Amino acid sequence: MRLQPAFPRLRLQIVATDCDAQLLERARTGCYAASSLKELPADLRAAAFDERDGRFCIRAELRGVEFLRQDLREQMPDGPFDLVCLRNVVATYYAVEVQREILARIAARMRPGGALVLGIHESLPPGVSDFTAWPGARAVYRRAETGPRLSSIQAGRSGVSLSSLSLRERDRG
Repeated sequence: MRLQPAFPRLRLQIVATDCDAQLLERARTGCYAASSLKELPADLRAAAFDERDGRFCIRAELRGVEFLRQDLREQMPDGPFDLVCLRNVVATYYAVEVQREILARIAARMRPGGALVLGIHESLPPGVSDFTAWPGARAVYRRAETGPRLSSIQAGRSGVSLSSLSLRERDRG
């Protein structure tokens, strides 16, 4: 919403995944209790949500999200992605070796310089070299400029929930 005036040719593609069908359906609905939006500035809430029966629902024109039922240990969206939000997932629920495997597969789907956002209390496991800490940010990492390509990463037993954002300019013409 706020980026559009400054970048009129910018096209956002958002992909959200989870292995839980009920959570995906809840996300597709896009309706939340007022208490869930208490930290959202009033002007953004007014611009992005309509109030219905005491709940706030994301406006139809802002619902451009592709929802996929996937377990990151087994599959994940192809990318390439500029931003991957992986809050409270990989670094919370999986053994270190599984974390490394999932993060390598995610890195292979990200553009160099892209951002990986983990939960505020999470960090990368030891031995992950595809990302570096984003200066001045907590739990935010930058995809290394070089690293394995998607074709070199084998689909392993790695998974969970992935929210991704790909930024692309619209075609001229």
